[in-house]
Amino acid sequence: MKMEKYSEYIESIDSILIKINKYNAHVNNVGIWFFLAILGCWGIAEGLPRAIAVVFSFLIFSQKFFSGVQSKTFSKELADLVKSAEAAGLVRSEFESLMYRVNDIKRKKLGMIRYFTEVPAYYLAMIFVCYSIFYWNDNFT
Repeated sequence: MKMEKYSEYIESIDSILIKINKYNAHVNNVGIWFFLAILGCWGIAEGLPRAIAVVFSFLIFSQKFFSGVQSKTFSKELADLVKSAEAAGLVRSEFESLMYRVNDIKRKKLGMIRYFTEVPAYYLAMIFVCYSIFYWNDNFT
């Protein structure tokens, strides 16, 4: 019976990992398209037309970014899974194995290093947007 529970927890962890990977791929994809949209804004006439294009690009891609966000965070899902596993009374070695997997996911997929390893396109696009706005502000106002 407990082995079945352990297998269910492993499947739940794998399911969360798949969701994290899909979310990261979605964020990277949005970042690439956002970068291209802002790059296109460089070709638009200075002043109000460019400002409108940047605002529209930002609104469109921020909506696309948030469409991939779930109501429950991945950290919360993992924490709920750990609480459930603690209450299930798994064998110590099974529980430790689950905790190792959960901590590995937290470290590799949800930690600060994630920004550079998992979703670099999104953050590079945001840096480019900030640079563009400061450049346009300094040179064309």
